[in-house]
Amino acid sequence: MIDNIYKHISDIHLYDGETKRMKCPNCGERTFTVTNSKGTLLWNCYRLSCSVSGQKRVRLSVDDIKQRNSRSVEIDTEFVLPNYIIPHRNKRAVLQFCYKYELEPDDIGVMYDVKEDRVVFVVKHNDEIVDATGRSLKNKLPNGNVMEKAPCLTPLVVVRSQ
Repeated sequence: MIDNIYKHISDIHLYDGETKRMKCPNCGERTFTVTNSKGTLLWNCYRLSCSVSGQKRVRLSVDDIKQRNSRSVEIDTEFVLPNYIIPHRNKRAVLQFCYKYELEPDDIGVMYDVKEDRVVFVVKHNDEIVDATGRSLKNKLPNGNVMEKAPCLTPLVVVRSQ
């Protein structure tokens, strides 16, 4: 299996700083990402039951380094939340989840997925929703649904002030 992963990864051309999401060559779900980060290809399947992950060094060209310092990224697809993602409206299970992890649901804009019964965290860029991710309220494994439409530009970081 690992030889197939290396072959699969080496067939993908990514510029430095670029990430692609695709079907996992192992489990077949669209939960597999490959990132070229400063000359290291990083790959990982986010499906809980799949253990595919790894890294491999690749060379950076002078052009890659110059492009990394001068490139701007534009999102060409508009992300729209599905209509079954609604404000949490103080739903008891959502509030319990948030308080368990010391989150303030109104401060971070938590929403609720009526269809999958899960907490939804929206991802914003320049005050515009560009992505979302959810966590089950029933302690079940995710079903592989992905709300992502736009490329992942930066990691999600939560900062708590003291």
